[in-house]
Amino acid sequence: MNNFQSMQAGFTQILSDSNGNKMQQTQGIMALSRPGKFHWEITNPTPQLLVADGHYLWIYDKSLSQATKQTLSGMRTSNPASLLSGSTDTIQKRFDVKKLNNKQNMTGFQLQPKMHDDIVQWIQLYFQQGQLKEMRIADNLGQLSTFRFSNVKLNQNLNPALFRFKPPRGVDVISE
Repeated sequence: MNNFQSMQAGFTQILSDSNGNKMQQTQGIMALSRPGKFHWEITNPTPQLLVADGHYLWIYDKSLSQATKQTLSGMRTSNPASLLSGSTDTIQKRFDVKKLNNKQNMTGFQLQPKMHDDIVQWIQLYFQQGQLKEMRIADNLGQLSTFRFSNVKLNQNLNPALFRFKPPRGVDVISE
């Protein structure tokens, strides 16, 4: 994960229950810039936007006309966007990292939380030719979130406006 400062991609997320049954599938686009900046936009089926500027995280739900603002320091590193936009030092402080067997020409790593009160059991990251292709997150409820990334672009100059959010007029803002 040291080989990129920025990343853009499309993604598909599949949430499965403890029996492997698909509960939900979402699609969207993401962009991140290290450290701590990301734009994670779910476009289908229900639009939602997460934007972090390095200090604050905004979660905007257009259907509810509601935006939530919280400090990044209070956010869990196990959140996919914050994990990917964080530093490798932070990852090594919070997780034990081990290499996995190769899967379909992808190199894998498993991240095991060092703190047992974390909601995440483990995170698996799979890379192909230095690009993140898949991320799997197992939680303590037995659910598995699988993220598959497409059209990955690394180390591009990203528009700084991607990492700023201003709530539209009439939107309820909740600060945490």
